[in-house]
Amino acid sequence: MVSKSQEEIAREKFELAAKEFDFVFHSPYALTETLSVFGYIAYNNYQSELKVDGIKSELEEMMEKEAATNKESNNGVILNDDIVTLNSYKVLKDVNPDMVGWLTVKNTKIDYPVVRGTDNEYYLTTNFYKESDYNGWVFMDYRNNPKDLQKNTIIYAHNRYYSGVMFGTLNNVLKWKWYSNEENHYITFNTLYENIEWKVFSIYSIDVTTDYLLTKFSSPEKYQEFLNLISKRSDIKLKAKATVDDQILTLSTCLNNNRRLVVHAVRVNKNES
Repeated sequence: MVSKSQEEIAREKFELAAKEFDFVFHSPYALTETLSVFGYIAYNNYQSELKVDGIKSELEEMMEKEAATNKESNNGVILNDDIVTLNSYKVLKDVNPDMVGWLTVKNTKIDYPVVRGTDNEYYLTTNFYKESDYNGWVFMDYRNNPKDLQKNTIIYAHNRYYSGVMFGTLNNVLKWKWYSNEENHYITFNTLYENIEWKVFSIYSIDVTTDYLLTKFSSPEKYQEFLNLISKRSDIKLKAKATVDDQILTLSTCLNNNRRLVVHAVRVNKNES
């Protein structure tokens, strides 16, 4: 997750301009350069938001049509909402065979279909339609099994903070207004096979490391050590706990080239939610 986006390049240009001219606004050249960079960032972010929202609207429309068809063609049998939702994902699988589920985080703009590539690089620069796109898409770690979830299922996306697309609003989890409302702690990540709710138990920012990105563990003891590690890191005291019998969901994004924002959530049984 270290490739530079146009947004990051623009930000670096702005910082360089500020350093070179020491923010000397009385210099016409410095002012022109600064305003040009601001204009570029604003336009770029606006275009990013339009493009991503357009793709998402198209996909949601496909799902709605599929859901309506499901209800009408079921010989009078009323399907529950969970089944209708799962069935509607099939149409997205036809659009992109890499589709593995849908992720929603309350009181953020994170509400996207999730894909999985053959590595963790492809969807950094490719959207759901498999078009080149610096926004990338929301994707599952290629080492994860989307049908039989492992102990730690990992989902990544770029932090497009200024446009708010992809994981651009995951930063909300660090705000008191978000984490003080326990309802926000419930994340939905549905696979193609079942609807699943998860509850956040750890939130933190950290220097770049891969120690929280393990998907397999050699023993219950090793998994417990891992859970202890990521639980103790939390910058916020949360009620939910994870045990060695649990599966967890990890959301990971960049804060900058050297820092990561990480959210861990534990799978919730229906009678616990």
